[in-house]
Amino acid sequence: QRPGGKGQYDRFRDRLMIPIQDPAGKVLGFGGRALGAQEPKYLNSPETPIYRKGHQLFGLSVAARALRERGRAILVEGYFDCIALQQAGISEAVAVLGTALTREQVSLLRRYVEQVTLVFDPDRAGLTAAWRGLEVVMEVGLEASIVALPEGTDPDGFVRKEGAEAFRARLTSAQDLVDFVLGQGTLRGGVEGVSRAADRVLAVLARLPDGIRKTRYIQKLAERVGVPERAVLADLARLTAGRPPGPEPGVAVPPSPPVAPEERLLLQLLLHFPDLRGRAREEAPAVQGEVTRSILEALAGPEARDGASLARALSHHPREDVRRVAMELLVADPEAFPEPGRMLQDCFERLRLRADRPRLMELQRQIAEAARRGDREAETRLLAEYQQRARRAG
Repeated sequence: QRPGGKGQYDRFRDRLMIPIQDPAGKVLGFGGRALGAQEPKYLNSPETPIYRKGHQLFGLSVAARALRERGRAILVEGYFDCIALQQAGISEAVAVLGTALTREQVSLLRRYVEQVTLVFDPDRAGLTAAWRGLEVVMEVGLEASIVALPEGTDPDGFVRKEGAEAFRARLTSAQDLVDFVLGQGTLRGGVEGVSRAADRVLAVLARLPDGIRKTRYIQKLAERVGVPERAVLADLARLTAGRPPGPEPGVAVPPSPPVAPEERLLLQLLLHFPDLRGRAREEAPAVQGEVTRSILEALAGPEARDGASLARALSHHPREDVRRVAMELLVADPEAFPEPGRMLQDCFERLRLRADRPRLMELQRQIAEAARRGDREAETRLLAEYQQRARRAG
């Protein structure tokens, strides 16, 4: 419907249509690529109870067999990157759906593979997305690596120009967490850049469960930075403890309380981008988690006047679960959020959809019941409400 409410128009006019399927091949929605200069360049179907961008992967129905056979997924950013790779015989390629990689998408991949190789565009935004993706993949429990393509190329252009064998050769030089992050730190700032990069690696390792994989990364980080392994372990212990006030020695630290993904993203954006806080106060839908509400109260208080005061207030919050979650969120790298304004709007849409989901489910039940009774008037009225709520939820 047009913004003024008069008349309707085709949402995907003048666009190349790309079907988005679930793992079984059922069409859930569409992506539309602009054929002209209109914006946005890519446009997805709005989210519905059966289509949620952060829960699906493009190309998965085609790639499923290859994923199981090879035990590795090649994750790219765009539809056409994925299509080009699959056409070239690199059948284990899948793509995200226009959003940052989510835990739900990685959990979906975990049904098929044990390893994920990220191949994102080599520009700043692509590298930031790759770094964030690396974090998410590792936190879910899969092996993760990154392939860097030459400047100015993307997977689609590279495989068309250089061929599938050249692309597979690139895959053999994929970098793990330590190599990628320290390599980027060296390029950006010499010794100081490496130090900051090492802190970023530690922040990821602090969220991983103990085990062989974590031990291997600790050993490699110590070797690459040139410090004793015990120094890395000491820094990691301080980070894992959550900073003061901390638990007594020998007392088990309970796991952080679950924070809904959309609420976690909301808090990260507001903690790291103060300019968004006014907009959130005016537009943000209601949140459910007690931890989330406590941190939002701190963000609205006088202690939020500067970053240091806010971090101090949160680190001394009377609730231990609030302290622990806040410290986890504060160590995130702001560069992991390349488009904070757009991501905040996407977060609002997810919160609205979550708030409306119980009513949408009830409407579905009532629509089916009205259809069974043959009550067309009630069915039409309920369907109109359902469509209105679904559109509002985005």
